[in-house]
Amino acid sequence: MTPIIRTLTLLLLLSALGFINTALADPPRLVVCYDSYPPSAMIPTPTDPKRGFVIDMLAEIFTAQGYQLEFVTTPYARSLKAVEEGDCHLTPLVNPSIANVVLFPIQPSFSYKQAFFVKRDNPWRYHDANSLKQLSAVATVVGYEYKMEPAYDQYLQDPANKTKINVVTGEHAIEQIFRMILAGRIDTFNETFLTGSYLAKEKGFSEQLAIGGIFNQPLVLKPAFSPKLQNVQKLMAIWDAGRLKIQRTGKEKEYLARYGIMEIP
Repeated sequence: MTPIIRTLTLLLLLSALGFINTALADPPRLVVCYDSYPPSAMIPTPTDPKRGFVIDMLAEIFTAQGYQLEFVTTPYARSLKAVEEGDCHLTPLVNPSIANVVLFPIQPSFSYKQAFFVKRDNPWRYHDANSLKQLSAVATVVGYEYKMEPAYDQYLQDPANKTKINVVTGEHAIEQIFRMILAGRIDTFNETFLTGSYLAKEKGFSEQLAIGGIFNQPLVLKPAFSPKLQNVQKLMAIWDAGRLKIQRTGKEKEYLARYGIMEIP
């Protein structure tokens, strides 16, 4: 074999090996940190593998673009901190009004109606700030904000109402608050209609609870991306294009139907 032929053969072999290595290369990895917020985001179990409809949307959008998703379930505050520091690439359900150093795309994860939950025989209904004066005790989850409804947000922040407000924390905070309502310890609790209704049904509280009013302005949550990522603009563009397509094609209803959600007030 002549030197020229040997050189060409070697170049062809190296080229082929390079092609094979490229073809066999691992897909790009996307680390998603999130907390349980059913039915939008859920922690799967051996008997129930569902991850929530927002997680389903996110997974299908990015896997379609060749990404391999790694899910890490951790408390909300810790998830957000991990995204800030780059340990997680994104977390899917964040209020864009927060002051944390994270990046938000244009398209939301979902837009939620906020509802007051009351005991079924409680006649109280929310209309405006004057309605709140009738309350003797309420509950909220630590870290919750209600900036979409200034009257209620101010009510919670007012030092004069401090003794009326029960701040609950923990993995089962919403279930605990529902039990407080049913026991007559508090009058009401404000939560997204989807999450509150889903958990009330799951825990067998639906027949004992009622909706005591819904805010006019929705709670809009978005995925928060890490500013540490070099390709963060590309990732947000992929999300925006995929989420907009889901909305325009009406496929959003299919995602909700997987979790038994047929209509939203």
